[in-house]
Amino acid sequence: MARFGSPLAFVALIFTFLCAAVVRAASVSSTVLILARDSASAASAYSGLQGYGIPYQVVTIPQSGASLPTLQSSDTTGNYGGIVVLSEVSYQYSTGFYSALTAAQWQQLYDYQTAFGVRMVRIDVYPTDEFGMYTCQRISSSATNR
Repeated sequence: MARFGSPLAFVALIFTFLCAAVVRAASVSSTVLILARDSASAASAYSGLQGYGIPYQVVTIPQSGASLPTLQSSDTTGNYGGIVVLSEVSYQYSTGFYSALTAAQWQQLYDYQTAFGVRMVRIDVYPTDEFGMYTCQRISSSATNR
């Protein structure tokens, strides 16, 4: 233990190596997953990626829904280094606008983000409480109710 100065320094060194091993154990591809309603709307996401030579995969989600691609090859290998979702892949249904992705699919995307440290960008999204955003209508009605 004398080499490390103190038992605490030794524990800190071991902890550092363990953390580094955990970070190195998980890897992700540089491919960006783009979820869009159609190829025309997907172009707004991938045109910038093309300019920099960043690989991407477009998955179009029709109003009836679709399966997500395989997000990870194993517990330590992710297939996507980033996720872009355009317009929440939402459509107008008889009861309003909703995403064609199910709650379980959104959770699958969130879990993947957490497991692999991957970022998701949601473009052209209606502001909701989920993101700490409120519409002017909601703000004015809550101010009136005070």
